[in-house]
Amino acid sequence: MVLDCRAQTIINAEKCFEPTDTTFFTLSVDYEGNRGNSMLDELDAASAYGISFKRNVFKLIGGYSTLIEDKSTILNGGYLQLRHNYSLNDALLRSFIFYQIQFNDVLLLSRRELLGLGLRGHILAKGDDFLDIGTGVMYELEQLDDALLEPSEETTSKLARMTNLLSGHLTLSERINITNVIYYQPDIKRFTDFRILNDFAVSFEIAKKLSVEMILVYRYDNEPPSALKQTDLNMGTGLVINL
Repeated sequence: MVLDCRAQTIINAEKCFEPTDTTFFTLSVDYEGNRGNSMLDELDAASAYGISFKRNVFKLIGGYSTLIEDKSTILNGGYLQLRHNYSLNDALLRSFIFYQIQFNDVLLLSRRELLGLGLRGHILAKGDDFLDIGTGVMYELEQLDDALLEPSEETTSKLARMTNLLSGHLTLSERINITNVIYYQPDIKRFTDFRILNDFAVSFEIAKKLSVEMILVYRYDNEPPSALKQTDLNMGTGLVINL
C-alpha cells in the first residue's frame, strides 16, 4: 500500500483489501534524508489491518507523514479510519459504515472527523475483477488553522455530505493489477460545495507478498480555504509488503 496523507481530504479505503482475503496486514514506509548544506528528513508511513468472517469485513487503516528541516517540524499529516462492510446478498450488495479522524498541515486541517454509512454494489464482476458503485451520507466536523485564513472565513464547519464512489479492479496478468477509485462528495444542502478524489494505482508483484506500486492521486475541492488551491496531484512509487 502507498497512501500519501499530505494532500488528501478524502481517504481511499477501497484498495486495502482483496475480496479473497480473510485477514490481511500491509505496511508501507518511505524515508528520505539530506545532510550537508541542509538537514532535511521526510517520513511517510501507512498501515492497514483487516479481518473478514461470514458476511462481515472490518478494516483499520492509518497513515502519518512528516517533514523536518534542521530539527524543526515543518509539516505534519495523519489519519485513522475504522470501517465495517456487511454483505447483504452474496457480496453483490454491501453496506458500509465508517469513522475517520484526520489532521493535515498542508490543507490547514487542525482536525477533521467523519461518520458515515451507505450501500455499494457490483455493476460488473468476474473473478477478482469488478466495477462497483456506491452512495451514502456522512457527517463532517472540520476545524481549520486560522493562521492563514481571512478574518471573514469560518474556522469550524459542521455539515452533511453525500459520499459517492465508483471503484474498479482489473487483473492484467498474474503479477500486474490496476485499481481506480473515484469519490464525489457534495454538501447535501449546497451542491456547489463538493470534493472529488481520483485514486489510480498499478501494482507489480516482484516476489511472494512483495510488490511495487505506482500511484497517481488527483484531488479537487471546489470551495477550499482562500489560502489553498483547488487541486492537488500526488504521484508516488513504493514497496508493498502483504502479510
